[in-house]
Amino acid sequence: MSQKSKSLSSKTTTTISLLALMRIVVTIFSVLSIFVLAKLLTPEDFGLVAMASILAVALQQALQIPVNQVLILIDEPRREDFNTAFTLNVIRGLIMFLLLVGSAYPMSIFYGESEVTYLALAFSIPLLLSGFENPTLIMLEKELQVKKIVFMNIFAQLVGILTSIYLAWLTQSYWAMVWGNIANQVVRLVMTYSLRPYLPGFSLSTWRSMMSFSVWLTFSKVLLTLTEKLDQILIGKLFGSASLGHFNIGNEIARRPTLEFAGVLNRGLFPAFSQLKHERQRLLSAYNYSIGYCAAFAIPLGMGLTILAEPFVLLFLGQQWSDAIIVVQVLAAAVAFSTIDGPTRAILMAKGKTKLIFRRDVFFALTKTLLVILGVIYFGILGILIGIAIGRIIVILINWFVMNEVFEVSFAHQIRLVIRPVLSSFIMACVLGFALNSIEVSEALGFNQWLFTLAELLIHVIIGALVYVFSHFTLWIIMRKPYGPEEKLLKVVSKYK
Repeated sequence: MSQKSKSLSSKTTTTISLLALMRIVVTIFSVLSIFVLAKLLTPEDFGLVAMASILAVALQQALQIPVNQVLILIDEPRREDFNTAFTLNVIRGLIMFLLLVGSAYPMSIFYGESEVTYLALAFSIPLLLSGFENPTLIMLEKELQVKKIVFMNIFAQLVGILTSIYLAWLTQSYWAMVWGNIANQVVRLVMTYSLRPYLPGFSLSTWRSMMSFSVWLTFSKVLLTLTEKLDQILIGKLFGSASLGHFNIGNEIARRPTLEFAGVLNRGLFPAFSQLKHERQRLLSAYNYSIGYCAAFAIPLGMGLTILAEPFVLLFLGQQWSDAIIVVQVLAAAVAFSTIDGPTRAILMAKGKTKLIFRRDVFFALTKTLLVILGVIYFGILGILIGIAIGRIIVILINWFVMNEVFEVSFAHQIRLVIRPVLSSFIMACVLGFALNSIEVSEALGFNQWLFTLAELLIHVIIGALVYVFSHFTLWIIMRKPYGPEEKLLKVVSKYK
């Protein structure tokens, strides 16, 4: 391996590690805040906030025009490139703000909840502010130097969470979550300029080149967001705020750990893949390696959550959140398996195959929407969950087909990339589900009982992790030590012997 290759590999590994650390910390903060807020507020409170924020989150995700990613692909961005990105983001923020303000009252009529109007108006403020963030901050990712980004995200998230918890404890009101969201965005906005000073101007001089790359990704985002939010809209409309609250909390627990990991990987891989876009063999080698890493960590985490969902939810959230258990059980493993979508999206973006990403997402969206609608008709909320889970699996099948068509990576090869994590996770699940005693969580837990149950849960987690690692390495040896994360892990361990 050349010195240049080693340098890029080292920088990429460091970048992904730092981003992973950031997401781990942020995820821990977020999950802890959910536990605390779930004790202070009710499922109905969470449901009302979800009703008001569905459109806000949908707009933020759907209209996330990836002009900043264009700056990564430009070899040497100029001031007019940064100013064009800033202007497009401001326009985006203003459009989101106006759309949400205009939809606030109709949403309250749709759900039959008058409070939704005022909550939606409040959620429009962070959308407007997000458009004014510093566009030059993306250069830290391009240069694979992300310490400042890690600090900014952790600090902003912590401020927002502490604000929410403090106000919830003080007022017992769902407005605490709204003010925490606003505080998070205000801190982010200020820090984007304090960490990398820049005085932006308004310009649209290079908008055509930016939108030529971004347009298909934007269409894709709109489509995927509408597809995702359909689940929440159906549950909120048909089953009420309490059911929506249970669904949202269960969905957060099921998807947050694994999707955060996938988001980190994808964010770190896109700049790295972009530097390898003209070197097919090295690009595919990096893709294979990233799939192995993603599957090795995400799949067992999702499978473990599925098996331990009941004691986990009851222990940390309480009996009032018991209806969230089935959400975690159905979605956690499926979401974890679909996280290997990240490297596929990253490699297609790096090669400029954005139209293909859109076509892929159209097929997925239509299939998943049909499954969810059929599910709710015949099986209610459970049918929606099953439709979501099957849709997540379909994403992987589509990805395998796309990689075979574009890069001639065979289906058999792609299956081999994930077979060890899948089999090892299945073995771990069998041990946790059948070989160990089930964890009973009584309705009224004293503090000593709570600690004992927590210790029992941790023992299960440790045993599951050990079984998974042992199974994974055993399969690796049986398969004649193919290139993958095991080799890298052994090298790291050997340094400390």
